[in-house]
Amino acid sequence: ARPRLQRLARLPGITVFADGPGVEGTWPLLLALLPTPQQRDAALAELWGAGLGVARMFALALPDYAYLRPWVAPADCPRARDFAARSLTLSNSLWLDEERFTAIVAILARHLA
Repeated sequence: ARPRLQRLARLPGITVFADGPGVEGTWPLLLALLPTPQQRDAALAELWGAGLGVARMFALALPDYAYLRPWVAPADCPRARDFAARSLTLSNSLWLDEERFTAIVAILARHLA
């Protein structure tokens, strides 16, 4: 995952979540935060049905899911809402070859330009 995380991190304005100092995790999914919800939505519109393993892990903040109301109290959580609005998950599957990953990076780069 490390080379892929580094490639993503070179894109302008993107935040990529990776291992902290002295930590080495496993990365079946890569998590990225785009600068704006509009950029995330535009990239996702192009990538969603492309069979490349790009999706949204977090559609809403926890208090915004109606079915969770018995357990999660209503709360003002602007950071969680912002995170849900700007985040993308990318597969790091063995089936996602470098050619397809390069296509994802190119699409993200176009929407970040």
